[in-house]
Amino acid sequence: MSAFAVFRRWPIATGLFVVHAAFVLLIYVQWATDSDVERGMIWMTVFLIDLPSSYLYLQRQDSIWLYAASAIFIGGLQWALIGALFDLLRRLVRRKQESRK
Repeated sequence: MSAFAVFRRWPIATGLFVVHAAFVLLIYVQWATDSDVERGMIWMTVFLIDLPSSYLYLQRQDSIWLYAASAIFIGGLQWALIGALFDLLRRLVRRKQESRK
């Protein structure tokens, strides 16, 4: 199944996954370019947005890219599942509206 077909079938789920991945990549770029001592605190934003799945992230102090990659996939999966529920509800409402006509 192509990526375009997945997007057509699950538009909200893929949209939420892509937005989440872009957000985490933006946080990673900002973290990498910042020279502040407390630059690691920006990752708390990602942790809070991805609750409760953020407890599953691979956490190692020496490897922030591993944390970012696990945040993209695990947190993205969580948001994709939420989007899939919205896609299913959208289809259900659409079917009910079509059956009434």
